[in-house]
Amino acid sequence: MRSLWRKLQRGNAKHLEISQEQAIELCRQFWTTHLNLSTWFDELEKHCIDLGFATHNDKGELVFTKEQKHKIVNMDEAKLSLDGSDGGVGKDHHFLYQSRV
Repeated sequence: MRSLWRKLQRGNAKHLEISQEQAIELCRQFWTTHLNLSTWFDELEKHCIDLGFATHNDKGELVFTKEQKHKIVNMDEAKLSLDGSDGGVGKDHHFLYQSRV
């Protein structure tokens, strides 16, 4: 997919305009592969255990107690909504390509 995008960019660069937010989202989409997500969640589990945010139950599943959940905050550097609201900040920006001509 990345090579197709590069070909489109080369052939149409003078006609396409992309915002910084759209570029960030494009990078996020390219990064989101099965291997990257699997590695990310494996590391997240390890860090949650190491830092005391979670434990394993008898079945080996990751468990967060109510007290542990209060220690966790989620921050999104791209300002995308995580709960479906706009929250007065960024929204899920869909790609919109605008012609410069």
